[in-house]
Amino acid sequence: MPSSTRLASPWPIRQRQIRRQIIYLWWTLLLIVSFMLASGMLAVTLQASRDDTRPTDLALVVTPVVPSQAMINHTLDLYRRGLVTQILLVGEGSDGLRARLVEQGLSEERIVLLSPSHHVSADLQLAGQSARTQGSQTVLVVAEPADMLTALKIVRDQNLRAYSSPVRESTLDLGTLFRATMRYWHYVLALS
Repeated sequence: MPSSTRLASPWPIRQRQIRRQIIYLWWTLLLIVSFMLASGMLAVTLQASRDDTRPTDLALVVTPVVPSQAMINHTLDLYRRGLVTQILLVGEGSDGLRARLVEQGLSEERIVLLSPSHHVSADLQLAGQSARTQGSQTVLVVAEPADMLTALKIVRDQNLRAYSSPVRESTLDLGTLFRATMRYWHYVLALS
């Protein structure tokens, strides 16, 4: 049988279809990731600029490794204004913040210190459970602006009404915003 009368192999056509599907899949994934990143960065930015400070059952302070003087002053101000009567500290710098608050005249009985696990989301979940056990229903979350969205999400997932009270002297640069967005999506996607 002459070669011209043989049917052409469908393999090259199938390879093109597979290649086209892989390219579509790649672009779809790229668009999804880009959308998640952009929407997360927007949400972090909007929440960072929002201040819902009000009287609550307790303040939940998310402390970085080295708490800033602005965080110390802000926490003391909330207590002195009578907006909170109990302060719950979480995070790697909670020991240092506790010492500084006591040094500034805050009563040790008003400060609850949870042992840090070096994993802030686990600390916040534990803090939410502890707050509920103590009978608290409303929580004022004090944190750096970049950490506020994730902290509020975690505390609200513990069935508490949480309000934001960000430390104002912090800035949001692009790197900080990106890391905060990644922490938020990491927590949200880990729940799924």
